[in-house]
Amino acid sequence: MPKLLLVAYHFPPEPTAAAVRLGQVASNLPKFGWEVSVLSRPREDPVPAARVIRTHKAPQGWLSARQWYHALDGGLPFKWLVRLALNISSFPDQSIWWVPVAINAALRSGERYDAVMTSYFPSAGHFIGWHLSNKWRVPWIADYQDLWSGNGIARSKSLRSRLGRHVERLAARHAAAITCCKPSFAQALRRIHGAQAPYIKTIPFACDVDAWRSVPDTAPSEFGICYAGSFYSGHSSPDLLFDVISQMRAAGSAAGRAARFHYYGQSGDQVMASARRANVVDIVRLHGCVDRHAVMCGERRAAVLVSLFEVEGELRRLWLPSKLFEYAGARRWVLGIGPAASEVEEFIARNNLGFYASDRASCARAIEDCYALFSAGRYGPQTNADANLLTPTAVAQRFARLLDRVVGVQPEESRESASA
Repeated sequence: MPKLLLVAYHFPPEPTAAAVRLGQVASNLPKFGWEVSVLSRPREDPVPAARVIRTHKAPQGWLSARQWYHALDGGLPFKWLVRLALNISSFPDQSIWWVPVAINAALRSGERYDAVMTSYFPSAGHFIGWHLSNKWRVPWIADYQDLWSGNGIARSKSLRSRLGRHVERLAARHAAAITCCKPSFAQALRRIHGAQAPYIKTIPFACDVDAWRSVPDTAPSEFGICYAGSFYSGHSSPDLLFDVISQMRAAGSAAGRAARFHYYGQSGDQVMASARRANVVDIVRLHGCVDRHAVMCGERRAAVLVSLFEVEGELRRLWLPSKLFEYAGARRWVLGIGPAASEVEEFIARNNLGFYASDRASCARAIEDCYALFSAGRYGPQTNADANLLTPTAVAQRFARLLDRVVGVQPEESRESASA
């Protein structure tokens, strides 16, 4: 059986969306003839998973320097020099410390692999994949769960961004293939990498219905609106939602008075700042960063699962959070809030997940509609939205076929028919 080294900066049980896809691939690839070992960053797992190599922590000097910098008085004249030094040492992002650490761990393991696969975000994995592929003379698949140069957050004409695009092109041209989670990403990657782009294949996110079987499916006890994930300044925030709920409460709306907002993630400070501006602090419940099962239990307790983003123009066609694929399996109403004619709007409509709003008026109508359904005891779509989406097994099968192609491995069924 051929062996794959999956380089995963984020990996279960880490409670991040980036970890979900890699965990699904690792657990399902063996069904299609691939043995998987995972190289991941240090984490205090209660029970270490089989075939997961955890690397050493970041160099203490690097960590101490960053802690020292953040403790400095903001008025000190030399702080900008320290910031410059740290920005250089953190190019292209703060995961760069992991590159030599992970490469050393992989080489010292003594294992040999037939292929390497990495995933963005962050960038460290692609540098590791490039190096190990060259060292071992094996093919490397570079997966993109998000865009690196064109994701809107890192989109800039600054020198740092231009250098980032250059090193991305330099690294990715050595990949045997690039995979990404949606067609609009594939189009963007072809523009970014140009004529030197390797083979690019779209392999969507999976909707893991089986993961919901262990999550209680009881009726929501309140009109809870739930959001799970991070917020990014200028790209996503709860501002419009909170403003609308505040206006609805002032107007005496029963839906506005009943609404409660439950947040799971690391952006609690941003959520509370937004709630204070809208005078709705009393409706906010912060749950912090918890494991995925706890998040899914919270989503099932909610009456509405919300997706929030603000990006306009070309980027609204690129913005399709992986969290929507989890929402699809929750069997709860989904409310998307963002610019009109977005891919999120089309995804919700195509899969009959619920509602979409692009301004205050449509957001208020959607909340009223959701509340009417909640009051009538209807907590989610009647259709199986997940039926239109790929399972984790189907996603792993697509990765297996690509691995067979780049490595030159004859698929098991072909070998069997050839020997018959």
